[in-house]
Formats: sequence, structure tokens, C-alpha cells
Amino acid sequence: MEPSFVYHHVPKCGGTSFLCSLYQWFAVVADYEDSFPDQESYRKAAIDLAALHANVLLAGHWNQPGYSIDERYPSLRSDSRFRIFTMLRDPLDLSKSLFYYTRKTRPDLAGTPGLKSLRAFIADTQNYLAVQLGCNAANYVKVLERYFFIGITEELDRSVETFRMRLLGELRSHANSPGSRRLAARLAARPPVSGGRLNTAERDDQEAEIGAVEKERFRERNALDYQIYDYVRLRLPQRPEDLIQCFFIP
Repeated sequence: MEPSFVYHHVPKCGGTSFLCSLYQWFAVVADYEDSFPDQESYRKAAIDLAALHANVLLAGHWNQPGYSIDERYPSLRSDSRFRIFTMLRDPLDLSKSLFYYTRKTRPDLAGTPGLKSLRAFIADTQNYLAVQLGCNAANYVKVLERYFFIGITEELDRSVETFRMRLLGELRSHANSPGSRRLAARLAARPPVSGGRLNTAERDDQEAEIGAVEKERFRERNALDYQIYDYVRLRLPQRPEDLIQCFFIP
């Protein structure tokens, strides 16, 4: 059976930029809750996973209460047919980006305590990545190793090209399926799109107020996120063509 690919889009981790390349290669089925008028509509619109094929990609955030990836699609992580991948980001830079983006897109929340300042926001952040991935200190390695591939925002171009090479290698084992052949042809013909960082928000001088003390306190509160990020960062191949220690399903 040919594999099916799923993009677990963790917010503010370069996902919109990554999607530029994914749309070149896949027929993308976008399953984002903010595309629906209300949660009831979103609940009813869950995708039939049986309809997915190698060249049809399912993508979504799955980060709202009651709609995590495991709640919306319980079989995804346990069914070896699915190849789930994602992008992660340095925890502190992610928190900064989330602050500015939230302030830009949700001006109605500007007066809430957590959004009054960047310093207050990062002081209130705790293990955002672990929450998004649905893991804890006891199982984070097992959860990460279930992913087909994990890139990092700080090495976006290298991550995307490594992912492309990883896909081509995977598809060699399924060369007889039509979906795999279509995807392989697109991957070979269309190099990754490098359009820079997209979906960003303008930053101000509050970043200069985050000194060594605040950074150390943030690292202590977000120790699990740093374990997750470092685990992924150290396993991203230095050269995409090497594909050494790349995340994959045995």
C-alpha cells in the first residue's frame, strides 16, 4: 500500500513558508479550523483518511481544545500507512513570534495581562511545543520518533530540501503505485520554493528588554521544549543528500 503524508503544522514554526513548496508537490487538503465559521462546522468537516493517497497531503494545525491531532484523527499515529511530518522552532524565538503575531491578528486581546508586553508573554509561556505535539518528559522521544521527518525553522531551506530527498527515498519503495509516481515526478521536476519567511508580524524594540536573566528563566520554565528542540536540531542532516539520522518509520 502506498504511503499517505500528513503535515502537522505547528503555528509560528515557518509552516506557511514550508507550504509554498508543499503546494508545488502535493494536492493539499487544508484542514485548518480558522477556515470554518464555527467549531461545529469544523467538527463535521473532518477528512476521510481513506481518501488520501501518496500525492494528496493532509495539512492542519490541530491545536484547539478537543481538536488535537490525536483527537481529530485517532488512527494517524498508530497506522504505519501515514507519514507525519512537521517543523519546529527555537522555543524563545517561537514565543516572541507568537506574541507579535497574536497582537497583530487579535487587537481585541491587546489589553489582556499576557499580551501587555513581550516580557509578560514569555513569562507566561511554558512548553508550547510539547503541548502542540501532545508529549511529556516521559514520552517525548517516542513521540518525536513516530514522525517521518522533523525540520527546524532556523534551517528552513536545508530542512525543506532534506524533506524532499527523504520523500524521494521513501517513494522508491512504492514505485508501482500511481500516487507515488506522480509525487516523485513533481519532486524531481520542482525544486523547493525559497520565498523567504511568510506570515510574519513586525517586531518592535521590546526584544531588547529581554536580557540574560529573562532568557535563563524562560529556559528553566521551558526545559522540556528545549529538550525537544535540541533532539530534533541535532538529528537534522548537515547535508540533505546524506540523510543521516533523519526521522523515519522503520
